Amino acid sequence: MRRSFQLFLFLFAAFIAFPVFAQNTVLVMDSDPGDYIGGGANYYYTPADGAFGASENYDNGVSISFSNGSHNWNLDFAAPDMALLKVKEYDLATRFPFQEQGEA
Repeated sequence: MRRSFQLFLFLFAAFIAFPVFAQNTVLVMDSDPGDYIGGGANYYYTPADGAFGASENYDNGVSISFSNGSHNWNLDFAAPDMALLKVKEYDLATRFPFQEQGEA
């Protein structure tokens, strides 16, 4: 799950940093068997599969949503201490919005 999250975060950050990649909007999740969130399934969504949304959240991060009637995903990301998100590995990643000071 951590590897998938890192890959997704890298791809998402590349999307934010380089508008030229905007045509590659995709949500990918590879869930391990027994995972509470993904249920062990693999997911791949493009704009042809449903509606994407993005907005800034209150921790100076970004909130991403996807919905297609049968699947709804909400993804929230924030860097530690209200910093801007960057393409990097975030140690001590914690479920948003329950992170404490110094945690991503």
